[in-house]
Amino acid sequence: MFNIIFYFYFIIKYKTKKILKYYSSLFPVSKEQLSFLVNSVNDNKNASFLDIECGLSDIGYEIAKKGFNVTAIESHPDFINLLNKKNKKLKDNFKTSSFSTMDIARRFGKNKFDVAFCINSRLLAIQDPILLTKFFFDTKIALKDGGILVVDLFNMSKVYSQDKIIFPLRKTAKHSLLVNLTRNDLTYELNATFVKNNKKEIPILQNEPSYPFTKQTIENKAKEVKFSSVEFYSDYNKTPFTENSERIICVLKK
Repeated sequence: MFNIIFYFYFIIKYKTKKILKYYSSLFPVSKEQLSFLVNSVNDNKNASFLDIECGLSDIGYEIAKKGFNVTAIESHPDFINLLNKKNKKLKDNFKTSSFSTMDIARRFGKNKFDVAFCINSRLLAIQDPILLTKFFFDTKIALKDGGILVVDLFNMSKVYSQDKIIFPLRKTAKHSLLVNLTRNDLTYELNATFVKNNKKEIPILQNEPSYPFTKQTIENKAKEVKFSSVEFYSDYNKTPFTENSERIICVLKK
């Protein structure tokens, strides 16, 4: 969720070029991340990708540049407007649209995509366990047989044994994003602060209710929705996942 609030805040406060600069530098696309997604289709140039809650879809744009068909969806239309200004050379194979993740099956129907992905903990935008089940169910419908859903999350399992966990620092030479999740009895709250020019602190989230996703959460939802298999890694090099891993890379196969 902090990604979503981050985008919204800077759309209000700063010009388009500055928004792009902040996002791309704080959430850069890694070579490992790009290779992981592209290699999953085994050089099938007819493969289609769905970037869910895409933000500015830097990685979707890179995938499209390689010749693949990419559809980027975002629940906030302002982000799509920004993305369309960037998307001038790849209109034939890079499509964008603004609608809720709850409408994926209704919008796309069955057997549309080879790979769907939701990265940078954007799945945190879904705060209700019932809606999370619907998200997995609808995405599975939109996938082709044998297609995969890739979910990239910060590993929150430690929140059950600690009152506060710190998200990995997002930092550039001048700016940084500080995020933590705190436990308050039986509820969880997300806090985020943007530090501008290494000195000015700008609160983005304060005590925002949050639903902590863990490996067990994903396993339970995958079983409930009847994905054929689910795999977990610590990174995009496919390092085996452990409870101490910083991230959870989930691959759910239809």
